[in-house]
Amino acid sequence: MQLIIEIIIALILATGIYYVIHRMTVKRAIKIVQKNAQSETDRAVREISPELVKLGLSNQTEPPLSSELVADVWGRGVMAFEYTFDVAEEPSGNQLDQIQVLMDTALLHYAHDHQIEGYLETTPFLVTDTWVYEDRVHVDVAYLMNEATIEYVKDLRRLKSN
Repeated sequence: MQLIIEIIIALILATGIYYVIHRMTVKRAIKIVQKNAQSETDRAVREISPELVKLGLSNQTEPPLSSELVADVWGRGVMAFEYTFDVAEEPSGNQLDQIQVLMDTALLHYAHDHQIEGYLETTPFLVTDTWVYEDRVHVDVAYLMNEATIEYVKDLRRLKSN
């Protein structure tokens, strides 16, 4: 009887240790993929940001140096990042739409020029939201490189349509 109890305890401990190690490994792998996706998206936004200045939609001469991960609350593996741009005056809703269309188009050209493909042949980059806060335009850009990010974008669209 003592042997059976020891075997059961050993199996429970082994299973627990396996799950902890597995979780740490998966979490680390996701962080690495997120960091790479963030770097790729940062490069794309840096390259296209002068377009906003040319059209007078931003007065920021230097492109944003980095981004913030915005999708942690939506689940693991979502590759969406927030960028901020200085503006001379608060843009109207129409200008925010113009920023979104301009950035989507420029990101599409960037992806084509750099041969970057999205998940299941989707466009790789998509501006999911633009808003103004404290005299800065905030832009969320999703890198559609996996199913989790595509589901995130679909969820955002459902929320906006309600």
